[in-house]
Amino acid sequence: AEQINQYLVGKTVCSTDAAQSPHKFTWYHGDPAEYPAKLNGNQVHSARGVGMFVEITLSESMLLFSDGVNLRLHPNAGPTPVKHQLLLTFDDESSLSASVAMYGGVVCWERSAAYDNTYYEIALKKPSPLSDAFDEAYFRELLAPEAVRKLSLKAALATEQRIPGLGNGCLQ
Repeated sequence: AEQINQYLVGKTVCSTDAAQSPHKFTWYHGDPAEYPAKLNGNQVHSARGVGMFVEITLSESMLLFSDGVNLRLHPNAGPTPVKHQLLLTFDDESSLSASVAMYGGVVCWERSAAYDNTYYEIALKKPSPLSDAFDEAYFRELLAPEAVRKLSLKAALATEQRIPGLGNGCLQ
């Protein structure tokens, strides 16, 4: 998110290529064939990390990438990956490619609508483990319920989205 804020804020999406390389475990929101209409002409406003997601706010739309999605910035009109699940080209001829390794979400929706996803909603509500709000007292509170204390440490840390961004795959 920090790098997106550094290199992409202020740029306008000129072209969008979504689902160019079909991938069985890429999850889209809606029909990816509609992504060009939702993204082209949008200016990048900001990006932030939200749990296991990178959220990008554009002028009219939102983009959300989950863990498992590899993002690459291509600074000029040079070559881009042949296989990708999303390719955005900007007004300065730079581009951003998104490629899914094993599994991942490449999600786009209009800002005037909502994106209904439990993992995303929980990540928006709970403090990031990288924030000051995630302190020792908060961590102890997470582990305090008796039902949680009965779990293995791995289960307590990696299930039910207790800690946004920390799941079983990441913990393994």
